[in-house]
Amino acid sequence: MNETLLTAIVIISGTVIAILLVYHISHWLVGPEPDSVTKELSGSILSRVSAIHALILGLVFAQLALDYRSLQSDLGSEADTIMQIVTDAKLHAGDGSEDIIAGAKDYIDVVVTQEWPDLAAADGSADAGRAAWLQVYQGSLILTSDTAVQKRLHDSLVANARELDQIRSKRINIANRSNQAPFWFAAIAGLVIISISFFAFAPSGLNIVFVALFGVYNGITLFLIYSFANPYSPPGALEPVALSRVGVLIGQ
Repeated sequence: MNETLLTAIVIISGTVIAILLVYHISHWLVGPEPDSVTKELSGSILSRVSAIHALILGLVFAQLALDYRSLQSDLGSEADTIMQIVTDAKLHAGDGSEDIIAGAKDYIDVVVTQEWPDLAAADGSADAGRAAWLQVYQGSLILTSDTAVQKRLHDSLVANARELDQIRSKRINIANRSNQAPFWFAAIAGLVIISISFFAFAPSGLNIVFVALFGVYNGITLFLIYSFANPYSPPGALEPVALSRVGVLIGQ
């Protein structure tokens, strides 16, 4: 079975089972017929906590989706910048230009094969990618330029190398924001409180179905948030396809 599908089934099923279990236990502890005042208080708490819980889920999901889209955009910009560096180095064709091209190839190889898996890990680092970028940047700085065209290309190479570092920093910062422990605590606590607040409703067949549907929807939401929590890590990992394609184009 596909790992992503299995993860989704586990999270959704676990959420449904946990909510139904808490619902049944709370109803059993309170008794079959809570008084009207208790029902009113339960409904008030249920509505307020549900609103806050939905807001938390919505805000976290929106932020993660924004980070994911930002990473997609930055990855494309990173690939374009590397391609521009290689193109300018080839047009420059002076002493040291081949070193820049070789550095760009090494950069792509390091990012795809080393940095990407490292960033997916909780303690991942980007040292290897930084060293590869520095090779490109230093090569651009010391590039010998004799003609006016070469000097303009030299300036372009230095500027693009600096821009590449800025794009890298943005991409790495997204990985460093992947710690969602406070959110998971708030999300689980909210689900427990909402499930407890269902105690005023007898666990009839129809009520159980509605509570289960509530669990399914929350389980799907939690799975999506889990998937996008770290865009470098499965099940929602974004692959560096753009960089791989540039590597093929420049003859990596």
